[in-house]
Amino acid sequence: MTGHGREDQDHFPMSILGSIEQEDHESFLTAWGTLVNAKEEISAELRLKKPWIRHDSNESVRDSSWILFLALPQLDGDGNITNVLGCLTDISHFKWAESVQTHSRIQAEEAKKNQETFIDMTS
Repeated sequence: MTGHGREDQDHFPMSILGSIEQEDHESFLTAWGTLVNAKEEISAELRLKKPWIRHDSNESVRDSSWILFLALPQLDGDGNITNVLGCLTDISHFKWAESVQTHSRIQAEEAKKNQETFIDMTS
């Protein structure tokens, strides 16, 4: 899903950042800091470098791939982190639908504004 390699040499601390868009690194690192320091569950919506390909009728459209990243620290008896349970969910389709809805809302607002301007000019 992320495009992250499966070989041992591809895995090192924070190697996942190589799969995440540069603009979302700060958001990921802030959330990760919360997990490590406060030992709390984290979640973040992140864009991946790997594109999401949406197939509409006869054409394919490349868009940003989005994931919902969830992580839970597993603690020992002394409260130290022993493991982190992580889960990635592909939310690309939801993000695409959200952008379509936002675009439609903006178009409707502009149409209403133009209609009001027209009514003001004709009255």
